[in-house]
Amino acid sequence: MELFVGQAGFDREFHFPLPSYEARTEILDIHTRKWKDPPSDELKKELAASCVGYCGADLKALCTEAAIRAFREKYPQVYSSDDKFVIDVDSVQVEKYHFLEAMSTITPAAHRGSIVHSRPLSQVVGPCLKRHLEGVMDRISDVFPFINEDVSKYSLLSFGSAIPLVYRPRLLICGDDFGGLDHVGPAVLHELEKFPVHSVGLPSLLSDASAKTPEEALVHIFGEARRTTPSILYLPQFHLWWETAHEQLKAVLLTLLDDLPSNLPVLLLGTSTVSFEQLDKDCASIFTSRNTYQVDRPSKEDRSRFFDALLEAVVSLQKEESKTKSKDPKTVTELPKVPKEVSGPKPAELKARAEAEQHAVRRLRMCLRDVCNRILYDKKFSMFHYPVAEEEAPDYRLVIPNPMDMATVLQRVDSGHYLTRCSFMKDIELIASNAKAYNGTERPEAYRIVSRACELRDVVEGMLSQMDPTLVSFCEKIAEQGGPLHFEEVDTAGSILQSNPVAQLAVITRTSARLRNVQPEVNLSQSYEVLKRQKRSTENEQLVMSGAAKDDKGPNTDPDLMRPDSTQAEPTEEPNSNGPENSLSIPEVSSSSLPGNRTKDVEMSDADFTDKLESIKQRFMELTEEYGVPQLEILYTKVIRGLISAKNREARQDSKQFTVRYLFRFVEEANNF
Repeated sequence: MELFVGQAGFDREFHFPLPSYEARTEILDIHTRKWKDPPSDELKKELAASCVGYCGADLKALCTEAAIRAFREKYPQVYSSDDKFVIDVDSVQVEKYHFLEAMSTITPAAHRGSIVHSRPLSQVVGPCLKRHLEGVMDRISDVFPFINEDVSKYSLLSFGSAIPLVYRPRLLICGDDFGGLDHVGPAVLHELEKFPVHSVGLPSLLSDASAKTPEEALVHIFGEARRTTPSILYLPQFHLWWETAHEQLKAVLLTLLDDLPSNLPVLLLGTSTVSFEQLDKDCASIFTSRNTYQVDRPSKEDRSRFFDALLEAVVSLQKEESKTKSKDPKTVTELPKVPKEVSGPKPAELKARAEAEQHAVRRLRMCLRDVCNRILYDKKFSMFHYPVAEEEAPDYRLVIPNPMDMATVLQRVDSGHYLTRCSFMKDIELIASNAKAYNGTERPEAYRIVSRACELRDVVEGMLSQMDPTLVSFCEKIAEQGGPLHFEEVDTAGSILQSNPVAQLAVITRTSARLRNVQPEVNLSQSYEVLKRQKRSTENEQLVMSGAAKDDKGPNTDPDLMRPDSTQAEPTEEPNSNGPENSLSIPEVSSSSLPGNRTKDVEMSDADFTDKLESIKQRFMELTEEYGVPQLEILYTKVIRGLISAKNREARQDSKQFTVRYLFRFVEEANNF
């Protein structure tokens, strides 16, 4: 772009970056404000934080795809039938999971042409790394104050500024393999998304198609960073970069860093899985000990927040499953069909048809008139130009009952008597047959008149053969239906719209009512009332069964069936040698080890459920004292996957009992840790 600006003589360049977090929130609000139940402000902010790299068109496509998925879930019958149904569009609810499913099918604009390094903290590791993210942002705000709103007006101050706001802003984030450094670095870039980020990592240098060598790509990236200040230079895996790069590339990096003015607002942000003390001594010239931040393993408080989020996800999964079962997605409600209406052509269609037919007949008249005029101008056919006078042939009317001549044919053409070529040709043939009938073929003088009449017929046939075949066939269809439509019939809506019972335009009112969002006069709640009656009868049966179960309950029955010591001993499996990273063992939950009836779930109060979850959390805390972020991620995945798998195998409705039983079994299984 710089080369183009210099050669073309342009002195100004306008850069339109991707929308920021606030802009994405406003765009989502614009595309959902006309919904009857738009997403909440919290959901829009959460979506805006997750849609990093989305342009305005991507956000519009996200809202559209989410609405389509919600509609397909509410009314699947529309996609499996060709019939038209009466539906209530306002009853379609677009939930959060609809947006998440839509995001999995959309590739944002920033991800199509380049690698995006920024991403927010996931809900899994967010509780563990939120403390470090806040600490890193505090350190960055000290060395790079442009992230604060009160100094944003000084963002244009760069090289040569009289008011220095920064001094060589640099920060190196260090941590081991268990600290979650691969999440912290992209999360920091996500918080700094309003600044242009230029990656100087080895993959970015080697993938630059405009540069022949990594050194040339590095120089180009530094030039872009200086041109777009305030900006960020991102150097991931700094220890690997320094160990792998050759001496020339290292020298270029050091030279470019030294050439940057000390007050230039370009932040150098790096990450390293090796501590600062273990780095090469030459790195001290790039990062100092004061410009480092150490990411340690999750503390006890971090793990406590992690397991709170895990148990909250488990409870939400249990509630979502109960809600899904109550909806009974397998039962598809039969929708009322739109009554078929007998409708004819619309007035606009009739008008267009009339115009087309009138145009075709007009073209036919022009062709036939041209034929008549050419015959009338030809003197050799002068004997057939006008009617035979009585002075010339007094007995002509007695011999020829139906006389015909070219002048009469021309009058019929002008009056619209001929609708087809055949009808015109019949009158021409009538002229030849009349000449033959009156003059005969015995006398030579009379036969010359007959021969001239036959010549007239052949000449006219030759002229008519040059007509457009499409026009000829169209005129024949017009003649079959009784003639062309006329404009006065379409405009006045008299003879056609009223006499033709097929075109019942006054009946078509339901379509316009649907377009005006007026509810149709159809009882849409009839099927739902039936479901409500069935649900009410089912609850009554459950109450009766609950009372019978209480009467039949023996005195030796253990009231607490969810303690881990009350379960039957099961043979333990040998631990997998590959470790938890390669094998996600899912504990088996048999139906025989679960509570015996559904009344147990009703008897279990929320307080008891909370107490049992707290005891499970304490057990998790004891077993994961030495866990790092990767191990906690694997544990989170195992718990959720195991719960979903067990729910699919178990068809019982006691969700709280089942969830607590599964978690107790999980923490007691040694292979899971």
